Amino acid sequence: SQSGLIIYNGAVMERYYMSKNGLTRYGETLNSLKTLLPEVNVFAMVVPKAIEYKAPSSYSSGSCSALNAMNAAYSALVDVIPVDVWSALDAHRDEYIYFRTDHHWTQLGAYYAYRALAEVGGFYANELESYQSGTYNKFIGSLFPYVKNIPQGAALADNPDSLTYYLPLTGATARIYY
Repeated sequence: SQSGLIIYNGAVMERYYMSKNGLTRYGETLNSLKTLLPEVNVFAMVVPKAIEYKAPSSYSSGSCSALNAMNAAYSALVDVIPVDVWSALDAHRDEYIYFRTDHHWTQLGAYYAYRALAEVGGFYANELESYQSGTYNKFIGSLFPYVKNIPQGAALADNPDSLTYYLPLTGATARIYY
């Protein structure tokens, strides 16, 4: 472990530490947003880190549990729609849903979160196969520089991540609220 990072099973991962104050502010902020925009559906999506699924459970329990944090954050919401990303990702924990050298989920992980959002949001989620895709095979992510000088970290450079991208099917529109 170095600076809140662990290397386990060929991946570098960030530790998670729950902040009660941060979770309270998160809920208050979303509740305020919903009050200001009553005609808009407001969704809450607490996204777990890779350590939640890819490391021994002792690294993601108690105040280090994203599941506990998600439940705490969602319990304070009023008229805000919670998205259970934790369960959506847990169902696919053995798939390539998080990068090994970066703190982000892969596009596949993001796709499973999109499906969870579609389910509670009441809209259709396109099938993954309907997208045109491609892959970049030599991706080294944002966590690698922190561990590159230790033996376990240096080995990650010899086994880079692959980044699969999916192109949008249609155009989109957006509305900005000030």
